[in-house]
Amino acid sequence: RPEFYNRIDQVVTFRALSEPVILEIARKELRAVALREGFVKLGLKIEFDESVAKLVADVGFDPRYGARPLQRAIEMRVVGPMARWMIANQARDQAIRVEVVAGELKLSR
Repeated sequence: RPEFYNRIDQVVTFRALSEPVILEIARKELRAVALREGFVKLGLKIEFDESVAKLVADVGFDPRYGARPLQRAIEMRVVGPMARWMIANQARDQAIRVEVVAGELKLSR
């Protein structure tokens, strides 16, 4: 309708996110997780393997919703298991490597 069309200032075209872009977003979000205040206060230096970014990108991407589910995937698949591991192992002042082995998250010192 002309009255609606005349109210539009600019048209922005969005393209679907590609796999490399989703993977880079996953890496960025994982770097942010490693810098969270709780981990820093405990003196933990967290290193995420590329397999973790790949897992999160695969699970946290939906063609319909894009990267919106990524944060939830990170919280459920990475942060939750990390927190349980840290409590069980009383992790403090150490480097922790996080990787995916046989589809499961594996943390090691």
